[in-house]
Amino acid sequence: MIKIIRILIIMLLMFTCHRKSLSWKNNKSILEKYFQLQWIFLIVFLGFACDDKKEKNPEPEIIISVLPDIGTTETVFEFTVENIIIDDDTIKDYSTFQVRWDLDNDGIWETGWLDTFSIFNSYNAQGKQVIRTELLDQNEIIYTATYGVFVREIIQITENTSTSSQMNPDWCPDGSNRIAFEWRPESDEHRIYVIQYPNGTPEPVTSEPAHFSEWSPDGEFILFERNRGQWVVNIVTGTEEELIAQEYHVVSKPRWSPDGSRIVFKGVCNDEESICVYDVNDSSYSSLIADNNYRYFCWSPANDLIAASGGTNLDIYNSYSGSLLSSFSLLNIGSKIDWSPDGNWISLGFFQGEILYLINVNNGRILTLKPDGIEYPWYAGWSSDGSSIAFEGKHENASQLTIWAITFPDDI
Repeated sequence: MIKIIRILIIMLLMFTCHRKSLSWKNNKSILEKYFQLQWIFLIVFLGFACDDKKEKNPEPEIIISVLPDIGTTETVFEFTVENIIIDDDTIKDYSTFQVRWDLDNDGIWETGWLDTFSIFNSYNAQGKQVIRTELLDQNEIIYTATYGVFVREIIQITENTSTSSQMNPDWCPDGSNRIAFEWRPESDEHRIYVIQYPNGTPEPVTSEPAHFSEWSPDGEFILFERNRGQWVVNIVTGTEEELIAQEYHVVSKPRWSPDGSRIVFKGVCNDEESICVYDVNDSSYSSLIADNNYRYFCWSPANDLIAASGGTNLDIYNSYSGSLLSSFSLLNIGSKIDWSPDGNWISLGFFQGEILYLINVNNGRILTLKPDGIEYPWYAGWSSDGSSIAFEGKHENASQLTIWAITFPDDI
């Protein structure tokens, strides 16, 4: 009705202008004015037509959740319509809607119109798989959305025929594709081994008990835990040296800065348990963050930030001043956090030994990764080029843990 009134007003104005133009003595001017009015009418009419079309064909935002976002050919993905946002209003009552699914976006609907808003599907082919969903409301208006999931390759890095486990991998950041990990093939004590990826043979680099390897950025040293302190081994000479020790306290969870000049760790500094930074050049260390609730840390590729996780929070600090810059809460955080080489993602560890959560530090987007076919995944870390994530795990038909990797999508 409002639009009809508007059109009538415009027609009245045009008629009035036309009557006025008849009194003009210059017929040429009258003709020019007449055509100008015709153009105005056409533009206004098209504007109303486009606006009318927009109302008849709304473009809402359909929120679809999927678990996981990244999986394997053995993964059963779950898709769920969470809610619909129309004109800034969120609709969660689906009693007047129906849904149908095209699970590979090929134009063929795998389902008819359903009253249930979740569906499960697996994919035999690797790569990005796109689903298409349509919602039908009681007025027979159809709303459409698409969503992509990623089917990735699982790669076995080490084999294990011994009676002990291989665990806690760390991918060398120098681009050499060497991976350090723990193994105890002959005793109950762990040793650090290194394997060249792919197709290399594991070689021991420590002769005494060692845990939780951490490469130096240049690939010349491996930092590891021993007897409550932190040691380094020279990969070329095999020389081992205690680097950080505190007489009455455990020095734990160290991470080497990308420029090689500093090591962050949890210990005691300034007579209180805190997050400390060790200066490699002068062997001094000092407190950076006076908080003992954090468990895991990682550096940004640019060396200027440190991420710290504790409970369900991930906090980002300036690595020089210790000032808190940003914080993410209500996260599912497992063991070991690691910053992707491109600076976009932080892997938050395998939560409850099943799903790896990742957060985009630029926009807060959360991804889930599930390496189906592998049990007990743990201690995830990025490859130097960001193309893969290494972790420990056990193939469902094997008896011991080995080292694996899953490729990460480059079009996510």
